[in-house]
Amino acid sequence: AGLFARAIVVIDEEGKVIYTQLVPEIAEEPDYQKALASLS
Repeated sequence: AGLFARAIVVIDEEGKVIYTQLVPEIAEEPDYQKALASLS
């Protein structure tokens, strides 16, 4: 990914990373539904 990219990181209550997504194009959105689903 270049300098301009979007990322989403979900961290649980214990501080563990449970979901990450890096979208290489700034014009594209990450999949927020998948990120939210990782919380259940």
